[in-house]
Amino acid sequence: MSDLTPIEAPKHVLAIINPASGSKRGQLVIERLKKLDEPRVTLHVTTPDFDFTGAIERGLADGADRILVAGGDGTLMEGVTGAYRLVGHELPPFSWVPTGTGNVVSGFLGLPHRIDQAIKLALGPGAIRRIDLARVGDRVSVLRVSTGFEAETAHNVTREDKDRYGLLAYGISALKSLRTTRPPEYLISLDGQ
Repeated sequence: MSDLTPIEAPKHVLAIINPASGSKRGQLVIERLKKLDEPRVTLHVTTPDFDFTGAIERGLADGADRILVAGGDGTLMEGVTGAYRLVGHELPPFSWVPTGTGNVVSGFLGLPHRIDQAIKLALGPGAIRRIDLARVGDRVSVLRVSTGFEAETAHNVTREDKDRYGLLAYGISALKSLRTTRPPEYLISLDGQ
């Protein structure tokens, strides 16, 4: 889906920032957002047990007209999942400042990786691009759903590995996973079939 819908700059942004993402690049986003006079920004900083759904529910009730997520692909997925659990397919406008290690989704969407450019785009007028979501249970993904080798590789990368090795952490994890991964068998139901 590539239809674009024009959107005005937000008046009230609910910002959910992962300060640990991308070797602490999320912290830079927090600093930049705190300096803004407008739009109004309600700032939440994630923790390992952060309640995305609850924060989004409170933000929307308080009048937020855009959700800004800053973090990696995983943080974006958690934010979209939280909103999906709350409102289903009628998601509010989302902006994303990619501050993670890989930022694969931003590459597909053509979003800038430089923080100041990404914040300017996230908080300005622009266009809504609707994208398909993959749903597994009550979780959604904006990128892909993985099982087997790829899922194991991503799951075994630690925050410390990403901080120390950057993208190379995924390659190291993949090599380790090659020793133990066995080909799985699947029965897949897609759209009830």
